[in-house]
Formats: sequence, structure tokens, C-alpha cells
Amino acid sequence: MKKHAREMSWAVFRRHLLLLLFVTGFVLPTGSCAKTQPGKATRITQRIYLADKLDHRSGSRTDTDLPTLDLFEVGFDRRLSIRQAVPSSLVFSKVPSGDGRSLTLSLAAQTRQASTSTDAAVAIVTCGGRHGNEVELFRERVSPFSAEGDPHWIEHVVPLELCPGPFSNLKFTAEFDADSGDALYVIWGDPHITTDRVARIRPTRIVLLVSIDTLRSDRMELHGGPAATPNLMRLAKDGVVFDDAVAPSPWTIPSHASLFTSTYPHVHGTTAEQDIPRDLITVASQLSDAGWTTAGFVDTPWLGRFGFPRGFHHYDATPPPKPVPRWGVGLTKERLVQWVSEATDDNLFVFWHIMDVHGPYGTQAPFAGRLRQSVDPEKSSYPPISEFRSLGYHDYLELGRYRSVEDVIAAYDEGISRVDDAIGEVLDFLIAAGLYEDSTIVITSDHGESLFDHGIWIGHGLFLYEDEIHIPMILKLPDNRHANRRATEMVRLVDVAPTILDELGIPIPETFQGSSLIPLLENQPDAAPRVAFGTSSNTGAHYIRTQDNKYVTAWPLPRDVVIRRHLHPKGQPPFLANIENGEQLFNLEHDVSEDDNLVEEADWRHILSSFRKLARAASLLDSGMISSQKGRDSSPLSDEEIERLRALGYLIPNDSE
Repeated sequence: MKKHAREMSWAVFRRHLLLLLFVTGFVLPTGSCAKTQPGKATRITQRIYLADKLDHRSGSRTDTDLPTLDLFEVGFDRRLSIRQAVPSSLVFSKVPSGDGRSLTLSLAAQTRQASTSTDAAVAIVTCGGRHGNEVELFRERVSPFSAEGDPHWIEHVVPLELCPGPFSNLKFTAEFDADSGDALYVIWGDPHITTDRVARIRPTRIVLLVSIDTLRSDRMELHGGPAATPNLMRLAKDGVVFDDAVAPSPWTIPSHASLFTSTYPHVHGTTAEQDIPRDLITVASQLSDAGWTTAGFVDTPWLGRFGFPRGFHHYDATPPPKPVPRWGVGLTKERLVQWVSEATDDNLFVFWHIMDVHGPYGTQAPFAGRLRQSVDPEKSSYPPISEFRSLGYHDYLELGRYRSVEDVIAAYDEGISRVDDAIGEVLDFLIAAGLYEDSTIVITSDHGESLFDHGIWIGHGLFLYEDEIHIPMILKLPDNRHANRRATEMVRLVDVAPTILDELGIPIPETFQGSSLIPLLENQPDAAPRVAFGTSSNTGAHYIRTQDNKYVTAWPLPRDVVIRRHLHPKGQPPFLANIENGEQLFNLEHDVSEDDNLVEEADWRHILSSFRKLARAASLLDSGMISSQKGRDSSPLSDEEIERLRALGYLIPNDSE
């Protein structure tokens, strides 16, 4: 069917679904309202990241190299760092200082490309003294690590009581330790100021929606995985864990558009070539119209445009300087806490997007190395890591940093624990501010990540297997209603927005296709969603999923074009033989890993026939790729935006097919 699905009457579509009751059913939302509780004065520990102030640099430089931000790894420990050429100086203006404040930093050194110099550098930190003179706070000799050495960051905490408060200028200086040398950088790892302040929290009610990009649920301790998630587990004790939650797309833009609009990708059509249609209401705009103050804190250029900021009063999506792909969860958390602590309105809706689980993987102490150090590359059960470089898609993962695929997976898992820790700090802030009890908190993800599950790749964005669409979902309601509950019913990312509005007693727009999950939690009959839809805009395939079965349509796009455009093979990688582009049918009850395609099985023909009928009713078959309909409210990506997105592994289609 050529006609765009969104133009089809939703009532007609619903009637088609009701005719197929054994696989489908939708829930009409009901309303409820959470009570409020006044906030209180709260002592807040803040971290001011100097990486966030790098654009405000000044000082003298005797070298043409400007200081830059980068993700720098020492051992297993990967940190957002400032790289400063030797010799040079770098000044940060008006940073908090004085009694009770301190500077935390770590040090390393790096030789320049094609240099074998082992000269040492001296890293110096000074500030303006109480009487106007410059005071030296810190001096450390630092050398590049040798191949035989034990690489590690040199950690320091520098008190700032000798600096005039409450603000002063900090100067970072990099000098040679000897009279000669011309081949060094000093690396300042994760430098930040720690300070305490008292804030009187005004808001009385908060809704916090957290999207942890690229998080697959089975890697979390909460779901029996290896990644420690103690804070998500304590949140789960106060709320509901949905064990079977699914995303409608295997990549960021379509899934977040579905999260915001509660519509499926084949309906909203949002991709890097098309914005969220203006006639679709978002959860932020609905809350804003209802009098709520809305804010978003986003750590990817994908969500900084394409209609995502619509409905937000404050939307923080400024990307970091190149070549850094993300700010990191620590910095976005600080921006979020500061905004909430300074808010002057009673009811807040906050969207927090976290990118740290997304590749390129790796995190910092104390999480770095917890799992990786126990990996024995000699006992790997995967192909050699060198073979994965045969797919150009993998270039952004910087696979040269890893010893085996197990090492890559361990780095992914360590990032999950880092994110869990930052979420725990936000939960502690809400508790201290008196906001937690009456809060509504949703923790979820936009999609998962294939970790060579089907022998194809490490990544996401093409395939509709469970490793790329099965996601975590935790819902904490006011007064901790339904606390410590595990729900086994299948739920969908499109159900999040109507659930939030339902809980707040705000009307749910007629355009929403998801269902509130409140009736399900209240054990109302037939409340659970019975069917989920999804689309891979990069292959044109769609999926239809029930609790036990999943059907995937054949790709309408040519297989070789998809492979060339998105995987960028170098030669003839053996992985390509494992790519299935035809119809697929899986029984998830007995085949969780989706190894057995039942399309040709005679005993499953009636199920296959029913799924095909439902796909035709939903205008999924023969519809092509919706994103090919360019132009609606869209503007071309700039060269800089394309460069940033490619740094995150998104290979943007270009003219060279």
C-alpha cells in the first residue's frame, strides 16, 4: 500500500486490530492525580566541570596547538579530558574558589604523532591570591607511559582555600621538565571543582523521564546481567519493573520520536531526513499546555533538532566541541540538578537523555576495569577482534583499544554501572529535596545493542532482533504505589507518554497510539497491550510482536544497498552471510535468542497468515521506507552535524552508493 500510514483513519486501523483479537488489543486511558508535598532547603554538592568552560579559555600559548577536549584512555580508565600542548598556559575565568572548595583532577602525558620523545612535562595550577598575587596550588612532573609500564592516571585533589572566594581565575600551565623538547601534551583528566551550596527547592512535584541510550536490559544486574546497577535496583523496590518492554525502532531518532509522540515510526516517519510532524502532539507540549514547566537535558546531536525541543521551556542540547561525541552523564547530571534546584515553578517535567552506554564504549574509575581486568583474551569464544574491522561501521568503536570481543562487551557493561551511579546521585538529590516521595520517575531506553548476538556486528540501527529492541523500563509512582512489583506483560515505549499523562490527570491526546499502563497495574481486565509494532527505517522492514511471537517483514530495500550504505564492508567479511533480509517468524516463548525462523514451518502457517493480515491492516507491507518521503519540516544536516553523528557510529546516507 503506497499511502502514508498516518493518513489512514486511526478508527479504521483500530477496527482492523479488533478483528484479530488473539494478537491485538488497545487500552483506553483513565485518569488519576498524585498528591503534592512542599520542598525544603537542601545542601547540594555541585561539580563544575572545566571541560564545560573550555570555550571561555584565555592565556598565553607559545605553541600553535589549541587546547582540545577528547576522550582519553589510560589503562582501562577513559575520561573526558583537556589536552594541552607543552609549553602553554590555559586560564579558566571566574570558577568557584575559596574555603570548602577543591579542584579534582587526574594527569597523564602523551607524545605527539610520529614522535619518540620521552621528555617529561610539568603540570602547574595557579590562581589569583587573596592579595592579588598569583599563588601556586599544585605542581607535578608527568611523563608519557612506556609500552612496558603500568599506565594509570595520577590522581589529585587540590584545595582552593588560598584563592580568593567566591570566584577566581585558575591557570593551568604545561612546561617542559628539561631545557629542550617539542613533542608533548599534558592531559588533564576530568578536571572539576567541587563546592557545596544551600538551595531552597521550590518545586512540589516532579516527573523525571530518563532515556539511557543503547541500553539492553539483559546486561543489567536488575535483569540478571553482569553490570552492577544498585541504584536502579533500589528504585525498582519503590516501583514497577517491566521485564518485557520493547522499543519501536533500533536507533535513536525514530524511537525517541515514538517516546515523545506515542506514535509508531511508520506513522510519525521521523528520521534524519524528516522532523516530527507538527500535527503530532508531544508529551512535553501537552504538559506545557497543562501548566507544567518542562526541561530537557540531552547528550546527542540527534535530539537537538528534528522537532525534539518542541514543547520544552528549557532544552539543553549544545554538543561538546569536536571531536568529543558526548559530554558524559556526570556533566548533564550537574546541569539537571542545578536547573531543578533553581526552578521557581511548582510542577516540573524533566527529560534526561544519557549517552554513556552508547559506543565508543569505556568509562572512568571507579567503574573502569572492574570487569575488563578479568577478561582473558586467550580464551575468547568470538572471532579475533581484527576481523570486526572488516566492517567500516565498527570504525567508530576504536576496536584497537580492545583485546577481544569479551573485552568490548565488558567495557559496555562498565558504562552501565557508571550511568547507574549518576542516576543514584539524582535520586539522592530528590530525596534530600523532599521531591522523591511524590515524584513520577520513568527509566527506559530507546533501543538495545547487538553484541554479536546473531554473528553480524556490534552495534544497532538495522535489525529488529530482540537484542536491538528489547529495553529496560522502570516506573516509580507517587507514594511508591505498586512498589517492588515485576510485571511480565509485554509493554511498549509508546506507552510511556500516556502513562505519565494518565498519572497526572492530564488528557491524553487522540493522536497517541500507546496505552496508559496504570490500568494494567490496577489489574483491570484486558489492560495489557497485546501487540507492538516497530520499524527499521534503514532497511524498510517492520515487526509485529505479541507476548510470545514476533513477525518481521522482508526488506523492501535492496540487501546490497543496505549493507553498503550502513555496514561499509571492506572486502567480503564472513559476517555478511548471516544477514537475513526475508520474512521471519519467531516463537519467543521457546526461542528467546531468535535462532529458529518458523516461516517455512507448516504448523505455524496460521500464525504467519494472521500476522500478514495484521501487517496489511496497519499498512506495513509493501510500504517501502517511510523516511524516503523527504522534506516535511526538515532541513539538511550540516557538514559539522554529519561529522558529529558519524563519530557516534551513525553512517549517514550520501550520494556515493
